[in-house]
Amino acid sequence: MKRKQARTSTCNSCHAVAPHMTLVYSSWEVGKLQCFSWIKERFSGPNVRFCVIGDGWEECEAAQTMRWPFVKIDLRPGSSHRFPGLTLRTVGHYFSIVYGIPDAENDDE
Repeated sequence: MKRKQARTSTCNSCHAVAPHMTLVYSSWEVGKLQCFSWIKERFSGPNVRFCVIGDGWEECEAAQTMRWPFVKIDLRPGSSHRFPGLTLRTVGHYFSIVYGIPDAENDDE
């Protein structure tokens, strides 16, 4: 299957990453939901999917409001969610649940 171009955004200070450029969106004064809205507005397209990876309740709530998958991480040593082995395939499973996309397009990893 044809692989879609990956665009990712993370939100420890709402740091959006796109191929060949980096933009920083600060959620300090406006909150995560507004920050995610700006990211969606800037990077949205017909084949774009979003996934939030974070450690806080505000990221989780904003992701739910935006109807985006949320992957919880915990930066404390020894935590079971410290870094849950994230790969494009793992994120693809979250996408399939939220967006209803078959996992088959992520199997070529």
